[in-house]
Amino acid sequence: MDKVCPVVIRGDGRILAFRHPLAGLQFVKGTLEEEESTPEAATRELHEEAGVVLSAVHYLGESSTIVDDETWHFWLMQDSDLPETWDHACEDDGGHVFSFFWQDLTQPLPQEFAAPFQRAAEHLREVLT
Repeated sequence: MDKVCPVVIRGDGRILAFRHPLAGLQFVKGTLEEEESTPEAATRELHEEAGVVLSAVHYLGESSTIVDDETWHFWLMQDSDLPETWDHACEDDGGHVFSFFWQDLTQPLPQEFAAPFQRAAEHLREVLT
């Protein structure tokens, strides 16, 4: 199964992340839909989960080591002047409010990020340095 992770990074190196009310801290990601390209999916997922419309501008590679039987595709999204924090009512999983913030990617992630997101951060650190 293919997953797509849109990556929004501030000039200071912080990455967009959010608090899921039931599943802890996460990065935006979702499932690639049939007949959809990975950059299209990255744009769609960012809009669905964060309420933000940005275009995918640079492919940051893929990893099959994040979750068994999944390939995660990472796309750097266009630069944007997003707020420091915001909440977005997402319709996924029956509807939740996601609380967005900027996470320092140069430091180890807090333990509230589940193992797949810890591995995703490792991939991103490798390709962004």
